Amino acid sequence: VANEELEGLVRELNRKHELSLRRKKLMCDEGDSPAPARDHAEEEEAIAEQLQESDRRVHELSEQTLSLQQSISRMRQTVTKIDGQLSELQVKKQVAVDRRAFKEASLLHSQLKALAITRDSEADELNRLISRLEDLTAALEQQRKISQRLSQTSLGVEARTQEQRMQMLQAKGRELQLLLEDEIEVNDFESAALLQLELDWIQEQTSLMQAPQPDRLPAEPQLDRVMPSAPVVPMMKPATWEEPRRRGTDQALEQLQRKIDALHQQLEAALCEEDYDLCDVLNAEITSLTHDKEALLDPDHVAHPD
Repeated sequence: VANEELEGLVRELNRKHELSLRRKKLMCDEGDSPAPARDHAEEEEAIAEQLQESDRRVHELSEQTLSLQQSISRMRQTVTKIDGQLSELQVKKQVAVDRRAFKEASLLHSQLKALAITRDSEADELNRLISRLEDLTAALEQQRKISQRLSQTSLGVEARTQEQRMQMLQAKGRELQLLLEDEIEVNDFESAALLQLELDWIQEQTSLMQAPQPDRLPAEPQLDRVMPSAPVVPMMKPATWEEPRRRGTDQALEQLQRKIDALHQQLEAALCEEDYDLCDVLNAEITSLTHDKEALLDPDHVAHPD
């Protein structure tokens, strides 16, 4: 009887020792992930770093694009303001031409030329900024695509890692369930309670893994693209002057009229060339000849010619 009791005690001790070894091996396996899982973890970490760098680049390009759009908006306002000033000067110059105030027209014409040069310089800078904005916008769109691809790859690797971890936990849970049943069978409820706690933890972890994960935040909306425009300053053509009415019948009046007509032709040519200094000289000569003509048309002068 003593030998049988001793043998039974030895068997019980051996069984508990075997269970303890199985539990220790199970717990050691928990800390030692298989090679595929480690590879996926390393890949996931590398992709996360690339994604972080890509998102930083997207943010940087977005700020540069926004700043450039603001500069373009200010430059457009400047060009529009100059266009308005050019239009006002053009109208004033035409009014001066209509009044034959050619000195004033010459001054306004000089101001128009200087302002047109400024406007062309501002327009060139505007076009340069617009070209730079197009390059930045293309780079930003390309970087967003890179971030999107990295995000999708990261989600795929993470899903595979989670799936492998889930399989590992489920395998450990089945093993613990077998151990638990063995402990209950031999009425070792203390060990069974500890195994049940471990099983509960595994079930909690698997439940968390099976819960839906929130999606990544969507990328910020794209900035409005600013397209180039080429405003052109409308140029007004000088008016065509009506030749003065021909009066008189004598030879002096005809000669004066021919001179006046010739001067008018020169005046029209000077107007087309916008040479307002010459216009002023020609207009003075026309005015002088016109006074001579009016004097010849005076009845006293006709009755008593020189």
